[in-house]
Amino acid sequence: MRRFYVAKAARQRGIGRQLALFLLGRPEMRDRLVTVNAAAGSEKFWAALGFIPDCRDGHTHLLLPPTAAPRQSR
Repeated sequence: MRRFYVAKAARQRGIGRQLALFLLGRPEMRDRLVTVNAAAGSEKFWAALGFIPDCRDGHTHLLLPPTAAPRQSR
């Protein structure tokens, strides 16, 4: 996911979570590895959505497809 922002005044209302879950729930996304480059302070948000820390290949977190085996973090 790229350029995922919620205006500061709209944060802490569940808007970001709803948007992320909508995008991740689209049929074309269900069997894909999704990576994010989490901004400082947003790590808990991504972890709450099931993303795991993985700092390689230019990203900070990833969400494995339901059928994938977990990757080992470096």
